[in-house]
Amino acid sequence: MPITLEGKIALYEAAFSLELQLEQGTLTVWGYLHASENIVEIEMEAHGKIPLPACSVARRLDERSEEIMQIWDYPETEYGGEGTDRYLVQGYSGDEEYAVFVRQCCAASNRARCAVTVIRGATGDALPRAADAVEAWQGRDDLFDEHLAWWACFWTRSHLRVPDAALERLWYAEMYKLGCNAREDKYPVTIMGVWNPDTRIPPCYGDLHHNLETEMNYWPIFAANRLTFFGWSGAYLPANMDIYGQGVGFMWFPWNLQVGVGAWLAQHFWLHYCYSGDRDFLCDKAWPFMEAVGRFWLGFLEADEEGVLHVPWSYSPEYDDIVCKGRDSAFDLALVRYLFTTLIKAAQDLELGAEETASYGQILENLAPLPVDEHGIQVYAGVPLERSHRHFSHLMAIHPLGYVNVEGDAGDRDLIERSLAHLRHIGTGHWSGWSFPWAALIACRARRTNMAHSMLRFYTDQVVLPNTLQVSVDWRQTGFYTAEHGFINTLEAGTGAAAAVMEMLLQSWGGKIRVFPCVPDAWPAASFDSLRAEGAFLVSASYRDGMVEWVHITSEVGHDCAVHNPWPQGDVVLRDLCTGAEVLLNGEVLTFATEVGGQYELNGTVAGRRQRPGATFAGLPRWD
Repeated sequence: MPITLEGKIALYEAAFSLELQLEQGTLTVWGYLHASENIVEIEMEAHGKIPLPACSVARRLDERSEEIMQIWDYPETEYGGEGTDRYLVQGYSGDEEYAVFVRQCCAASNRARCAVTVIRGATGDALPRAADAVEAWQGRDDLFDEHLAWWACFWTRSHLRVPDAALERLWYAEMYKLGCNAREDKYPVTIMGVWNPDTRIPPCYGDLHHNLETEMNYWPIFAANRLTFFGWSGAYLPANMDIYGQGVGFMWFPWNLQVGVGAWLAQHFWLHYCYSGDRDFLCDKAWPFMEAVGRFWLGFLEADEEGVLHVPWSYSPEYDDIVCKGRDSAFDLALVRYLFTTLIKAAQDLELGAEETASYGQILENLAPLPVDEHGIQVYAGVPLERSHRHFSHLMAIHPLGYVNVEGDAGDRDLIERSLAHLRHIGTGHWSGWSFPWAALIACRARRTNMAHSMLRFYTDQVVLPNTLQVSVDWRQTGFYTAEHGFINTLEAGTGAAAAVMEMLLQSWGGKIRVFPCVPDAWPAASFDSLRAEGAFLVSASYRDGMVEWVHITSEVGHDCAVHNPWPQGDVVLRDLCTGAEVLLNGEVLTFATEVGGQYELNGTVAGRRQRPGATFAGLPRWD
């Protein structure tokens, strides 16, 4: 009998199961990492003549990783235990350590339960706390029910259905990963999240990469309803950062001089406010961060003899290796324009007064324009995109910033067309796995529906590993993208793909709701429930046979609502579901006032119009 190992994750329960078949018999393993307690519970059962394994704990690193640990002067790892308890203690950072503690309890000769915990603390403190955590586990029988309740609440926040099983499964798998990694008052999601590689120190040391990965990791959370040394004041963030907020130098120190990444992170503070409508968050968290980043740029920008403001030394992520090659990169200029535009809006919402924003308006009036040529947006002023490149930093103004868009003037639309045509002409040869979801998002904003779909299908069919993670290299050897940077798995590609799926169904940039703005020809039907839009609206809608059937909107904070009209040929019925009142609306954009907690339905006809059915969510799809 051949040796076989099969493993599965039940996404809805966030639990795993393994079955190992050997000649002597079968070993089954089931377990879960508790959603809110720092404990892993594992159950094992042996069948046949296979012995029940004993749990142990060890630090197993490859030779190179052990060398790095010695170079960094890490103390020796301490091992110990008695009875069925085993532990490991690893010191780091002078006066801190973490402890891994394992306890195994045998229920029968062929069955056992194990608990594993990892506790970080001051030297001498982590191990007793870890032992206490496992002791508390042994006295409780409600942990799994508590775990299930947390995940059940998580899964109710939003759902979607599309006639593409691979993309639908992908979306739910990425939501699961967000649930595993992104928590309130915890560390931000690192480049690989909780899935660092076994036996070796992770690539890039598992840091926070602010020049794409950090932002892309959080792109889905809004719509999915899952919410200084320069000599002047302000906030500058290094592009590579550890969980303590310190810049990580290692071999790529020049990356930390990517001055634009602070403004990119500031966009996420602004988006959180736009999607939540939380004015306290704007006042207490978003505004202080955005304003500090703005102060940095007030000091950093330089005026020429004509008063035009320039980025004196600029970096377009990963183009021309890791050094600054010019000034006025499209990356930095787009972010600066977006930053000061949103600072003005934030100041207005906070009623701060004109004196607070006078300098911001002057920046926007005098800032150098995006560098463009006959092929579209350039990388730097005078430096076009001359070869295939995986990082679309020069197209930031289209996505994720969106101030160059298809709803702008003819010049904007022409610029988008030329830029996308040149991107296709240059080709995908040096793209990475995460390039395809980002290209899908850019295509969504350009209303290139089939391009967006094909980019996502290539990602699901050719890039994703069987376990739903992705690697940057062309591991299937398709010949369409890069094979350069080794077998590195990172999270941002999957989260970017999930964001792209939602962009096909719902967009709300600029404060206007657009339902099904990018449905490909291959989709005869689609629906979604409780996706979040800017303005703190929860939106549900159904699409069939080329037509939007209905739109349901819940208003959380009572802002006026603007919806791009899905039925421009005639009148639209707006029904207040709380009062039953109906009014007729028409025009390209449907605008109406809302109440806090109000629920509203839009339909295209009076006679025979479709009503929103009850909830149709019937569990998560399997990742087959």
